[in-house]
Amino acid sequence: VALQLNIALCALKCAAYDEAISQCERVLKTDPKNVKALFRRGCAHLKKPGHINGLAFGLEDLLRAHELEPQNREVATKLAQARAQQNIVDKEQAATFGKMLQGGEVV
Repeated sequence: VALQLNIALCALKCAAYDEAISQCERVLKTDPKNVKALFRRGCAHLKKPGHINGLAFGLEDLLRAHELEPQNREVATKLAQARAQQNIVDKEQAATFGKMLQGGEVV
């Protein structure tokens, strides 16, 4: 477990996000409540470019890690950043859909 978590950390630092996710998933198969694995997988999902569901998957992992270890400051900080990112996306989508429905007419 320690080796896989260390590989995941190295993969994150080298921007090898798929490898980080893979290593964390191996840990989570044997220990679904491993906070480090959830945190690192969440970070990898958030950082992976072009990952269509990255924000959602990252938030899910970080929320789970925070539930398991609410006193963990690193998890709380990253969760707050992810929530802020989600708020930005939500506002952008609301503006887009608002324009589509302008004048009460579907465009």
